[in-house]
Amino acid sequence: MSALFCGVHVEEARAAVARARKAIAASARHATSRSPAVAEGPPLDGAAEATCPACRRDFVVRFRAARAAPLAVFPVACPVAACDGIASVEYPESATEIEAKSVPA
Repeated sequence: MSALFCGVHVEEARAAVARARKAIAASARHATSRSPAVAEGPPLDGAAEATCPACRRDFVVRFRAARAAPLAVFPVACPVAACDGIASVEYPESATEIEAKSVPA
């Protein structure tokens, strides 16, 4: 395999990850817009810990949820700018205001 051939696949993979991140962000924005107008009680502020499978760095996903259950597994992009990893993170289906932050080493 030539270096040019490998480079093309790396660039295609990076573009695919960029598209996935945009889709995840759009999905999160859409979920926020589908939230019920009337709250079912005070919102729950929560956090879920995760480790990026690509760079092995730990990070925390903070969220606000209308209900603690049911839970679902969502793809979350690694918050490290130089990493294209995506971790599977479990948090409430009703979660909004989702934000992934790196954990200091």
